[in-house]
Amino acid sequence: MGRKWRWFVSRVLRRGVAEREFEEEIQAHLQLDAEQRIATGQSPDEAWSAAHRQFGNVGLVKEVTRDMWGWRWIDEIATDVRVSVRALTKTPRFTIVSIVTLGLSIATTAVVLSTVDRAFWRRLSLPNASALFTVARVDDSSGQLAQVSNPTFEALRDLSEGVFGVAAIGHVDRTLVADAAPVRLSVGVVSGTYFPVLGIRATIGRTLTPLDDVTPGAHAVVVLTEQVWRDHFAANADVLGRAVLIDAQAYTVVGVAASPLFSRAHHPDLWIPRSMIDQLLPGSNLLDLRNSRFFTLVGRLANDATVAQARAIGDVAAERVQAGADPRPTSSPWRLAVLPINRLRVDAPVHEQTTQFLAVVVTMTIGFLLAACGNVVLLFLTRRAERARELALRALLGAGTIRLFRLVVSEVLVVVAFGAVLALLTFRWTEPILGSFPQVATLELAGGVDIRALTIVWLVAALAGLLTVLGLSLSFVSRDPFGALRLASGYTATGRLGAQHTLVVAQVGLSCVLLVSMGLLFQSARTAAAIPVGFAHRDILVAQLHMPA
Repeated sequence: MGRKWRWFVSRVLRRGVAEREFEEEIQAHLQLDAEQRIATGQSPDEAWSAAHRQFGNVGLVKEVTRDMWGWRWIDEIATDVRVSVRALTKTPRFTIVSIVTLGLSIATTAVVLSTVDRAFWRRLSLPNASALFTVARVDDSSGQLAQVSNPTFEALRDLSEGVFGVAAIGHVDRTLVADAAPVRLSVGVVSGTYFPVLGIRATIGRTLTPLDDVTPGAHAVVVLTEQVWRDHFAANADVLGRAVLIDAQAYTVVGVAASPLFSRAHHPDLWIPRSMIDQLLPGSNLLDLRNSRFFTLVGRLANDATVAQARAIGDVAAERVQAGADPRPTSSPWRLAVLPINRLRVDAPVHEQTTQFLAVVVTMTIGFLLAACGNVVLLFLTRRAERARELALRALLGAGTIRLFRLVVSEVLVVVAFGAVLALLTFRWTEPILGSFPQVATLELAGGVDIRALTIVWLVAALAGLLTVLGLSLSFVSRDPFGALRLASGYTATGRLGAQHTLVVAQVGLSCVLLVSMGLLFQSARTAAAIPVGFAHRDILVAQLHMPA
């Protein structure tokens, strides 16, 4: 099978050469036959005529040969596309309206689906990402997700040996002082297992290791993200071994690494060991408090381990922590939930609200796509009524229903293709509209078209084309060409026009509902963003106060 496909592809790529060689072969055959007949005494004209009669219909032979080569369908598709483009250029207003309608609907749907893809579907670009998961604390009474305490992390780490590795990360904003002016950055406080569990290697230098996380306050080392390394240290390799200040504490730069968790919720600018948390937050006592909710946990299953085993170990760890001595016991029991790693792309406190908002937006954009396809169907039906005489004459000349339907489908596909190109061009300008909603402020938007976004655009375009074709197939060319001619001449078909009127009313109603709903959604988002915070929010100095435990 592979050899046949390679032969077919090579023949298609060398199609022009093959056609010329085939034409030369036919002419050589006719020339040889004519020369033999001339040698027997026939005149040149008689010889050529007899050779042609003997050979048969040259055009038919070419068609049969192309069928044997297997690329006749390529010729048919090319012919359909040329005819469709020529027909669409004759009606520029119809073509422009159809392309703009589909282009905007495809772009809107693709932007929303691309955002959902980045927030929930796309796998992290980490080694063996399918083995990664996150652990969150779940309150039994409210069901809300939260971060966990350091004793919870340590209990889970001790119980999970041999089943999965677990790492902890917390965030706090602090001031970095190097050669340039002080800058406020997000500091990731991580366990020594963080980089090994995620499988991240250093760009230069080294990452943090479990040895950096043994003795509290003894390992004042820091790993920079590549972004901070470029922005504040000019990507200079001499940064290794330099001392920088994080607030008043000096740290030694030991490495640079890429941020492994692609999300705004868990995207620090630099990392320090968990053992330095008391120096970073003096008096917080976060290493001992059982009720603190500072750390996010990330785990990686061993080769033969299962998620069920991880959940069972999480239950035991939660019971052990809650059973321990605690000067401030919890108000309600809680448990540990093992969740997909993609949950880290949306911050836990707003995950439910963000999910609900995106579900509403996805539903509305799909409805918007359906309404747009309905509009295009109505445009094609109106255009078909205007072309009724042309289609009827084609039918009388021998074109079958399938052939006529194929012409209409090819026009739809050409319009959809140009609509997809328009969607790609407007993708970058459509995305900020979604980003303006405060409900998705924590999400990482695409910022442009990547391979997955491009795939989503073309999949949505294919869906739009399919919906449009299905809509047209419900009311297509009459099988009675004389009836079509009568319709084009002024006669009416009450049943057919009644069905079209019903379709128009339903489509217009759906469009109105969607437009009103989207207007209310935009207005609600603008109202939420414009709610006064109770103070002038410009030129404000923000400070954080951490009280002793």
